[in-house]
Amino acid sequence: MMETAEVQLKQPRELSEIAEGVDISLKCHAEGNPEPEVIFYKNKIRVVPQGERIKFIRNNRIRIAEITAADNGVYSCSATNSAGHVDSADNFLLNVQSPSAAHLNTDTFTRVVLVEAGSPAHFDCEYSNSILTEWYFGDQRLGGNGDPDRIVHPNGSLVIRRVREEDAGSYSCTGLSQNGPAQSFMAELLLASQNIQNTE
Repeated sequence: MMETAEVQLKQPRELSEIAEGVDISLKCHAEGNPEPEVIFYKNKIRVVPQGERIKFIRNNRIRIAEITAADNGVYSCSATNSAGHVDSADNFLLNVQSPSAAHLNTDTFTRVVLVEAGSPAHFDCEYSNSILTEWYFGDQRLGGNGDPDRIVHPNGSLVIRRVREEDAGSYSCTGLSQNGPAQSFMAELLLASQNIQNTE
């Protein structure tokens, strides 16, 4: 049997203690019998060990030493055993401030939008210390003149005027600063299932 998974901050204990140069430890809380194999992801890309800097501790924890803004992103996990597979429903957003990098406003950032096909969708992604905010769907940059249905506003928000089934998936909001590294965070567009009942 597999239960839902979530990524939890284990060290330090408080978000307020996260700053450049500290070590953090994340745990994928997933339970199952037999014990599941756990994989961590950053912005949907599998996290791989990097010597002493990024280490896996036991089966369900990851330690990142001396974090920087380059480590920023949405961390998720998946767990698999013979009973099945589960992806984390509650993910961890790491947003370390750096003087030279763009800084995401996590209070207004939209991580998940759930809409019905045909409805509009709105994502907020506001950076400070940023000269430009870009949105991507896969490798496709959004908001160009050739795409009037997906509009990127100067404040960093993305509006999809009329959601189609093919619009569902992962979107990346990237903040570019004058001198620092680009910062990217993932957001999800999910389609609500439409239950149509035949009343005849």
